[in-house]
Amino acid sequence: MEEHKLAALNQLKNIFGLGKREAESITLDITSKVYRKQLAQGVSSGDLEFSDSKAAFLQNLCEDLHFDPQKATEIHEEIYRQKLQQCAADGVLSDEDVKALTRLRVMPCIPQHTIDAAHSDICGSLFEKVVKDAIASGVDGYDADVKKANIILN
Repeated sequence: MEEHKLAALNQLKNIFGLGKREAESITLDITSKVYRKQLAQGVSSGDLEFSDSKAAFLQNLCEDLHFDPQKATEIHEEIYRQKLQQCAADGVLSDEDVKALTRLRVMPCIPQHTIDAAHSDICGSLFEKVVKDAIASGVDGYDADVKKANIILN
């Protein structure tokens, strides 16, 4: 069966006049989309969450699709970053957001250092924006209560 798929792929490559890199890029793109879809199905059905070994579940998924595990890891990280950006869009991470992010971190086995980097990048840029806005508003940007508090402290 695998030889049949490979022969069909080579035939399509020849029909469209694709080079090896172009064909590999298209194959990777399609396989990535299929991986994402099957990962979403595994999450929504509970198969991933309740599997004995999440790593084995993900490894089997990669093996079934002949998908590079490193590319799968990159997809997991991208999904986490997107969810973190959505959750932090309003500048606050609620308890529900934290629970959802923890679940999202545990299921695809995302390493802690990757999580820390994502939080540093995304939450750090939000903090930086707030600080810059505060500095840009100057002393006149404070409301009356803040001005009174500063006068009392000085």
